[in-house]
Amino acid sequence: IPRLPGWTVTGARPIPTDPDRLIAEVIEVSGLKSSFQSFGVEIGRQAAAGEQESLTPDEARALADSMRRLFEPGKITAEVSANLKVGLDVERMARFLEILRQPIAVKMSSEELRAIVQPQALKEFAESTRKNPPPATRAKLIQAMDGVTRYSEIQSDMASAMVRAMLDTMLVELKRAGKKVPKDAAGAAATQLNGLRAQARNQAIGLLYFTYRNVSDEDLSAYIKLLDSDSGRWGTELLANAVRPVLADR
Repeated sequence: IPRLPGWTVTGARPIPTDPDRLIAEVIEVSGLKSSFQSFGVEIGRQAAAGEQESLTPDEARALADSMRRLFEPGKITAEVSANLKVGLDVERMARFLEILRQPIAVKMSSEELRAIVQPQALKEFAESTRKNPPPATRAKLIQAMDGVTRYSEIQSDMASAMVRAMLDTMLVELKRAGKKVPKDAAGAAATQLNGLRAQARNQAIGLLYFTYRNVSDEDLSAYIKLLDSDSGRWGTELLANAVRPVLADR
């Protein structure tokens, strides 16, 4: 497999040729498998916190537990793996795995995972950056990272899809119950969704700042350069497209 100039050969361990093993390692090394568990726990915590005034402690625990079961990592991993197998290009996937095995990628994957379940730290960081905005060099790097990964775009798509489903369900239930639905309800919903997309994008950018807050500009720049290769962009988009429908269904 051709390597980009400056790549580190991470040991003599060969790249798997079996598609199942290849996909399994990509999911493992990318941090997706570990993040699914953390993601489910965090979704459960947020769901319970959002309804804490109307739920009893037992109901809040039941809601959180149901979210953890819904986002059970084994099931999600199996579904993502199945999506990745469709039309799999083994050679390109092998090149992408080489990228994920690079030391800087492994380091960043650890940072990304740690950032998932730190709501209080994220809140404090957001307040701090409002008072002391990051320097232009860091802003440029975060913008570049978002451009490579399309992170804020994916997050806004997910948020709007979720809210659109809730709004559509609410309108159907109102009509079914014989309630009067305003004529401009659809237009108002569209306006609300546009505002939500912008908000979700801004929150996603803020999360990128938080995720890499302890990473030097040099390391972040090296990571972006690694991802901003043909194989890096291809693999990143492939993973996003495999994960998106799995989470959207839930």
